[in-house]
Amino acid sequence: MSASTLTKAENSEQDLLLRALSLKQLQINRLLNITQSINENVPADELFGMYASFLNWEIGIRLMALYFRRQGVWVCAARIGLEEAETKHDLSEEFGRFTSLQRLDDEQHPFLRQFSVVIPVQHKEEPLAYVFLGDVEGTHEMYNKVQFVTTITNVIAVAIENKRLFKNQLRQERYQTELALATEIQRSLVPDSLPRTDKFDLAALYIPRFGVGGDFYSAEQFDDGKLLFCIADIAGKGTGAALLMSNFEASFWSLAQTRTDLESFVRQLNSALFRVTRGDRFVTLFVGEYCPTNQVLHYVNAGHNAPLLMCPKLERDGLRELDCGCTFLGAFEELPPFEVGEHDLSKGGLLLCYTDGVTELTNEQDAMFGEEHLEAFAKTHCDDSVEAFNAALLQELRAFQGDAEATDDVTVLTVRFS
Repeated sequence: MSASTLTKAENSEQDLLLRALSLKQLQINRLLNITQSINENVPADELFGMYASFLNWEIGIRLMALYFRRQGVWVCAARIGLEEAETKHDLSEEFGRFTSLQRLDDEQHPFLRQFSVVIPVQHKEEPLAYVFLGDVEGTHEMYNKVQFVTTITNVIAVAIENKRLFKNQLRQERYQTELALATEIQRSLVPDSLPRTDKFDLAALYIPRFGVGGDFYSAEQFDDGKLLFCIADIAGKGTGAALLMSNFEASFWSLAQTRTDLESFVRQLNSALFRVTRGDRFVTLFVGEYCPTNQVLHYVNAGHNAPLLMCPKLERDGLRELDCGCTFLGAFEELPPFEVGEHDLSKGGLLLCYTDGVTELTNEQDAMFGEEHLEAFAKTHCDDSVEAFNAALLQELRAFQGDAEATDDVTVLTVRFS
């Protein structure tokens, strides 16, 4: 071989090396750009676009589909050489077969068999992404391309997963902040004490499921000697329920100061609530007004669990459900005609008001505490003081519940009429 021929061969080899080095430098620069974009918190869709462009122009991939899980569903997040409609396949059952990089020479699935290689990306054995590459032959150059695609896919997938985890953390922190606010609101609404005279006595039991709930109770004696008390269940949980409860409490006591009769009071309360809820939320309510002078109880049950009145003068072994009234409040602009309930309590009695968290409490066998159980308990303990009654009821509920998790708030308001 002549010297000039050798020089040409050397120059040609040098040119190939220079082009290869230039390509590697270009790839590294683009990889650095993607890494910088990740650090700058570029949106996920932009990262997927950069990923597809990188594989297409710098790596030379002509057929690719990257599947990423969004809200539990696998979707094609980036593609090369494919129309969007071609990627609309439910491949969730197929993905379970791919646990490591493998060729697809014998693939039977009509969509997947057009690809040559699948690269699964996992974190702690949990799949994060799957990238399918087409037209990849078994040459050394193609092997290097697959290795490079594996690296960049892992970088992108882990970055997107970290974004998701970070958003979940922010969402959790926001939830905890809202929960703390709602708890503070609710604490301010729960009465520190309840009225007590020689004519009546009240005691309450309140156990919110999440530290904050949608239950409410209150009572107050007015200058004319009448006792006004209520128990309510606000639809929903969290900050929204706590804010609605705050509005409900403010409206309740504001309107109570000027009430003329119980029916007008409940209608005004419904109107005030509807202006806030616009029918999207509702409140169940039991409100009672007791006059110690004539010893008569008037009440309205607005879609609430019927309280149990235990009195020697009543039928059914001295027990009656107070269900007279109307539908729940806040859902309709106008309430239909309804009747105000009335009871003579000249011989005294015990009134048990409660929310559905009591009767719907479930045990480890998914059986509910139920109304019959509550009635039987009430008859047995109807001669107890209000404090002793509530303490015994709490013990009964806990014994029934066992290790099962509570599913709702538990609220009880017990009133003794002397």
